[in-house]
Amino acid sequence: MGVTEVFGHRGTGYLPENTLESFQLAFDQGSDAIEFDLVPTADSQLIIRHEPELSKTTNIAALDQFDGRKTKEVIAGEELTGWFSHRLSSREILELRAIERDPRRAESAKNDGKFMIPTLGDLLAEPEFFGKKLIIELKHPDYFLEQGFDLPQMLKMELDIAELDPQASHTFVVESFDWRGLIRAKELIGEMASYVFLAEPATTPEDIDLLIDAVSDNFDGLSLALPQFLSRFDQEAIELNDTLGKIKNKDLLAYTYTARTEQAIDVDRDFKALAEAGFDGVFADQPDIFRKFVSHKK
Repeated sequence: MGVTEVFGHRGTGYLPENTLESFQLAFDQGSDAIEFDLVPTADSQLIIRHEPELSKTTNIAALDQFDGRKTKEVIAGEELTGWFSHRLSSREILELRAIERDPRRAESAKNDGKFMIPTLGDLLAEPEFFGKKLIIELKHPDYFLEQGFDLPQMLKMELDIAELDPQASHTFVVESFDWRGLIRAKELIGEMASYVFLAEPATTPEDIDLLIDAVSDNFDGLSLALPQFLSRFDQEAIELNDTLGKIKNKDLLAYTYTARTEQAIDVDRDFKALAEAGFDGVFADQPDIFRKFVSHKK
């Protein structure tokens, strides 16, 4: 059984997410990789945000210059009202600052307004991250293609530019909840990256074997929400079902999201069980704490 890798989920929960500062802290805390999300701007720049609607993770709602810029969008079947990345230019994004989304994280929130919203290019050009493993989630690539933004093509261009620098030598994993978007990313980017399909309970077929077989035929790995691997999770015990074994039997990478202290019943018990279960990687909001339960780095 391989050693589980610790993935800093959007960086680390101790600082506002998806910022260069949060990524650096995640690596300092022992992360083997960091995971982040990409959405486009109106002028086709890829910025690092969890979703295109910006009010939960930036200070845009407090800035007078963006009054009157709210719009309505229907993304992945959900009607949303707010400020969207693809309706703003990259120059306008420079005016924003990151904020903490989780009201339980008061220490992180003390840093609200301090950190810029990075582009993918900012991250890839930063020498501190050369040689690091970067897990890149494409957000809604199918939707954005309909809007005129080809996220896989934009990503390929950024990765090609980054890898022109022989000192960069990043390791890339590309993931997405959109099957067609991930297929297109694989076709365009090829062997420069590995490809992991993301699924969640609402979109996973009742017969998990069908999904595992399809992923095995097309991608390198499958990442499921943590509850999908659990047969029991209560005060008395945490127990896994056979889903992890089925994925590993197909020689797929098996990832799960998200280990976070706020949702654990018993942090020591729960994190230890996840660290020893045999996952190839676990996304963690507190990578320093999860790291303590992983025996050693690969």
